Amino acid sequence: MEKIEGAFDETQKRFFNAKAGAYSRVTEREGKIGGDRSVTIDKREKKIVFQSFTEADIPRQSKEASGHDGFLFRVFRVGTLGKPGKLKLVFPKREGRELRLYFSQKMGFVPEPGDIWFVFQDAVEPTSLVVGHCTHQQWLDWEAIWSMKLT
Repeated sequence: MEKIEGAFDETQKRFFNAKAGAYSRVTEREGKIGGDRSVTIDKREKKIVFQSFTEADIPRQSKEASGHDGFLFRVFRVGTLGKPGKLKLVFPKREGRELRLYFSQKMGFVPEPGDIWFVFQDAVEPTSLVVGHCTHQQWLDWEAIWSMKLT
């Protein structure tokens, strides 16, 4: 499977009305039912997340053991932003830098294996983080739009 990941370029920032953003493909292990049902946040995505939350804010424990009820995010859906809601963001191990964002059916953030997930800072409210996902085909369709150099 082709690796898809990166930081938003200027065209993507305009498309999503973002100050900054990053994206990557959801792996089979992350997305399958019975799998992790969370995404591991890479260094580009951490750069975005850490604009709104500090490492000290994020619990260092497993999802099940966490008494923390989550952090506010908005979920991007094609053409609209959802209302703020909470998603679990944790360091799942006692030590190390692995950071995970857990899926939420209630919030509508349930990417499938092969989907592209993304996180960005809203251009109007930069402290407001937005997450979303789309199919690989939708991402390719958007790339066709981006290649026309949105103005």
